Amino acid sequence: MTKQLFLADEIFRRCLYYIRALCENASSSNGGLGTGEDAIVFVKLDGTNTYSCEEFAEIQSEQCNYALKKLCELRYKIIQSVKEACLEKAKMEGFGNVFRAEPGDSIERPALTEIIESRPLLALFFKFLKLVDYLFQELVCRLVKTAVQLLLDALTDSYMRTSTDERRNEELLRWGVKAWSLLI
Repeated sequence: MTKQLFLADEIFRRCLYYIRALCENASSSNGGLGTGEDAIVFVKLDGTNTYSCEEFAEIQSEQCNYALKKLCELRYKIIQSVKEACLEKAKMEGFGNVFRAEPGDSIERPALTEIIESRPLLALFFKFLKLVDYLFQELVCRLVKTAVQLLLDALTDSYMRTSTDERRNEELLRWGVKAWSLLI
């Protein structure tokens, strides 16, 4: 039971810390906005400009494409890190010839007994991959929540803000009501 609870040894733990740091840079757990060049945001909002629906949709489409590109880069980094960790673990366990970095065309293949003996290690890799997947799912969930919150805040601010024309009309109505009350 202890082996199942604490499957992350030093190799896997180092990889998980690295992946967690990548996810934290992409979208901070404190506020949802990432840091620097690694930050990923699904929506792009500019409160200083007014856009038509088509312009807004175009800007958001561009931002989504950019965010997708950043997510793909992050995914690639995570895959490389997981691959290195699993290969290092396989070599440490004595199955370096069963698990290779690149599938080769070499004639030398591992023996069937080596493949069968490596099954517990495959189960360990599967559990490790589930942990990595949970981290990535948490990141995507945080990114979506942040995007929805940013959009809600922008729409609320826009709703609460009155335009200058609307303010001028309200002032004219107040002035007209005062003038009318003076006449009566």
